[in-house]
Amino acid sequence: MFFFIIAFFGIAALFAFVRLFVLYITNVVPLVESSLSSPFQRAAFLAASSQHSGDWLHALPIYLFIYLIVRIVSKTLRYTG
Repeated sequence: MFFFIIAFFGIAALFAFVRLFVLYITNVVPLVESSLSSPFQRAAFLAASSQHSGDWLHALPIYLFIYLIVRIVSKTLRYTG
């Protein structure tokens, strides 16, 4: 998305887009937070909107490690047996 804006409109348009996005988020977050009714909803919203809440999405999946270990072990057993 950002590359499209830079390619067709230039870097100034990118900065304007980012500024509008930040203004939108700063206006929407208090509106959503005020509409939450229970403490559970408020806690879930605050947890989801915290600074590093999405960091786990950048981690490698554990099944990738299991797949690699099984593959290494099977190749090792194939060549030693």
